[in-house]
Amino acid sequence: MVEINDTREIISFLQGNYFGTDEIFTGLPDREITIEVQYPFENPLFPEKNSKKVNISFTNCTFQEQLKLEDSDSFLNFENCKFYGRIEGGGAHFSGKIRFRNCHFYKEVRFKNTRFNDLADFYSCHFYQRTIFYKTDFMQTCVFSGVTFHENVLFTYTLVNKLIIFRGTNFRKGLDLSLSILSGSLSVFDIQLNDFEVFSNKLTTDQYEEIVFIVGEIPIKNKRETFRILRKIFEGNSDYINSLDYKKLELKTYDKILDHNISISENKWASRFNKIVLWLNKNSNDYGTRFEYGVLFTFVVGLLFYFFSFVNLENIYITLIPSNWSTEVFDKFWTNYLKFLNPAHSVEYLGQQQNFLFYFFDYLGRIFVGYGIYQTIQAFRKYK
Repeated sequence: MVEINDTREIISFLQGNYFGTDEIFTGLPDREITIEVQYPFENPLFPEKNSKKVNISFTNCTFQEQLKLEDSDSFLNFENCKFYGRIEGGGAHFSGKIRFRNCHFYKEVRFKNTRFNDLADFYSCHFYQRTIFYKTDFMQTCVFSGVTFHENVLFTYTLVNKLIIFRGTNFRKGLDLSLSILSGSLSVFDIQLNDFEVFSNKLTTDQYEEIVFIVGEIPIKNKRETFRILRKIFEGNSDYINSLDYKKLELKTYDKILDHNISISENKWASRFNKIVLWLNKNSNDYGTRFEYGVLFTFVVGLLFYFFSFVNLENIYITLIPSNWSTEVFDKFWTNYLKFLNPAHSVEYLGQQQNFLFYFFDYLGRIFVGYGIYQTIQAFRKYK
């Protein structure tokens, strides 16, 4: 334990660059102290006992200017720190563990071409600017636990060699995992990520690289791929509840892609057909999540096609004069409607040969009623 009387003494102590064991400073005045520290240190640090690495910790520190991190074999710990300047770790190789706990990053955090050979742990941190992990290599475990990203975060050509964990991570804007290299595993639990704004315009190759590397915006196709990756991860963990949320977001994003394709006449007819399929999927069970949509869809679509079949009976005619309405015909209509809802009903369930239009609407109705029943069952089985 070192007794310190004023700031000059602690500065003098630090300039010695010698630490045999952990040092605790007492007697410091209760006010902000400004100390300039050069890192890596010019003189050697002597580790405790026989360890080849030292533990360098910064607690309750405020960094007003840029913090540049270079190659290090040390264990680096930052706890309850505030960074008002940029963190620059481009090209650095960290052989020891590096931890950021309860830290606030008010400027950019740059880890371009950075390699973390050991644990990289971000716990309960706040990133206030767009963050791009560009060609960052996480060789061991990387943890983002209780972290809040207030702007977009992109893992552009980021290597996940072993494991990356998102636990309780809050993505206030967007997330891009589409270009990450997932050689290892991605563990996701209790994250918050909703629909977010993206860059929808068509991009050249150079513009695309600039967007995902420099600007920090997320192209719409990257957004869709990110939702697909998350959906597959949850499905792989048999977490079908959360997988359905990202399935919906994935298909909603794809629907917007189709709108854009139609607007610029790119694969216009294929895009229109796919939009019809998506519309049916949404309105028949809300992408597999709402069974009541399927029930309503079946009854409404069944009623529509049954009506067109019924009015094409040879002995039925339509009148708007109430005095000509028949109670018998009305009862017959609703009784046979229930028969019509069975896709395997007899062709002659109305008891007589009919014209072409009757059979046309009858068979088309079978298809859509069968589809509605199938979608209802799928929504019932959403949790499998």
